[in-house]
Amino acid sequence: MADKIRVLYVDDEPALLDLCKIFLEDSGEFSVETIESASAALVLLKKEPFDAIVSDYLMPGMDGIRFLAEVRTHVGKIPFILFTGKGREEIVIEAIAHGVDFYLQKGGNPKAQFAELVQKIRAAVERRTSENAFKESENRYRSLVDTMQFGIVVIDAQTHTILQANPKALEMIGGTGESVLGLVCHHFICPAESGKCPITDLGQMIDTSERILLTRRGEKIPILKSVIRTMLGGKEVLIESFIDITDRKKAEEAQISSLHEKELLLKEIHHRVKNNLQTIASLLYLQSLSTDDEAIKKMLNEARSRVSAMGSIHQKLYQSADLTRIPFTDYISQLIEYLKESDGVDETKIRISVSVKPEDLFFDLDTGIPCGLIINELVMNALKYAFRNRPGGTITIRMARDETDQNVLLVSDDGHGISEDFELTTMKSLGMTIVASLVRQLGGTMEMVRQPGTTITIRFPTQAPLPSQQPASAEKPGADDEPGIDEKIKRIRAHHG
Repeated sequence: MADKIRVLYVDDEPALLDLCKIFLEDSGEFSVETIESASAALVLLKKEPFDAIVSDYLMPGMDGIRFLAEVRTHVGKIPFILFTGKGREEIVIEAIAHGVDFYLQKGGNPKAQFAELVQKIRAAVERRTSENAFKESENRYRSLVDTMQFGIVVIDAQTHTILQANPKALEMIGGTGESVLGLVCHHFICPAESGKCPITDLGQMIDTSERILLTRRGEKIPILKSVIRTMLGGKEVLIESFIDITDRKKAEEAQISSLHEKELLLKEIHHRVKNNLQTIASLLYLQSLSTDDEAIKKMLNEARSRVSAMGSIHQKLYQSADLTRIPFTDYISQLIEYLKESDGVDETKIRISVSVKPEDLFFDLDTGIPCGLIINELVMNALKYAFRNRPGGTITIRMARDETDQNVLLVSDDGHGISEDFELTTMKSLGMTIVASLVRQLGGTMEMVRQPGTTITIRFPTQAPLPSQQPASAEKPGADDEPGIDEKIKRIRAHHG
């Protein structure tokens, strides 16, 4: 051409604008105007003529696809080249639908990239001035689609029959153009969850979802499918693209299998910890039977109760589907039943009332164990001291969350009360010393009120979010004659390959 080709280059990276301008103008064929935003470029295009536009895709305010659409609507069919680092198939398809002349991806050798850009600009301008522009546009579209490394099919929007299929789509479907064209697309691309192919509404402008590709070889290939509705050659069509995600699905399955294995092993650990603590509790019980000293018996039974309180936590964890949180209502109920049984509580005389709000309250291990031990100590104290020389009474346990999202634990009795000279700050009993230490561990505070009876209130911060739904219970592992953990590891690995 005698006159230089006027090129408008739009990109929000000033350095790239300068580099492109220098390279293109050094070729001697081009006069380049650079601008940093699509909106400013539209203003300029309405004032001055250009032979070609080169545009980035990802820009503030208006991306390259919208810029292309605005140019086609308000300026005309100026050769338009999308020069971008984004290579996702949905961007390519959308660019084709809006009439892009070429799609050139950034990356690699800059000199080679700009040399290719020169060729694309030259080709786009020459094609636009050719009498066979429509035919060349079709060839360009086919060339672009045929080189894609993912399947693309063009579908009649009314009949849902396949009008065109690129080589990658034919390769994945396992047929030739003659054997595939004219068939209903749902014979091949199906909902992933069913593997069947009912006709569905493909009228959405853009839709992306996982599907199953039923090949003519009888295979089922997991794919990620995208579809857009557009006009092509005066006909309303749907352009579907799909990529094989077999490797991704295998990786996901391997990850799920690995997580399941770890969950089984963690359940086994909790099961073994619980068994070990139960063994210790049994040893303490047997030791208490070997002595006639009531003071020693009392100390051994108290130690046994503390060990059992910790063991119950691990029992609840290995029975739960969620290995990180303890269902507190169930745990407290089990703990109280154990205390009543081990202390020989006559339920016709002493009543223990438990209230947990909300009922689906959960705690993590670091919160649940201290809470359980605190309740264990306070209830043991009440059973020992509150109803001396009395026929009986009521012990009340309440756990709730107040308006400040603090946990509030209250343990009270209607017994004869603690003596006036007892102070929390100077207490010397082992049980109350343990309680004070556990409260500090929770970062909480403790106060005692003498009424008739005694009420101890403990407040501590919430350390785990309140779940909206209680996890379903999982099946409890079998008895101790099961294979050991090393054998279980071997079996798990053999099962999962």
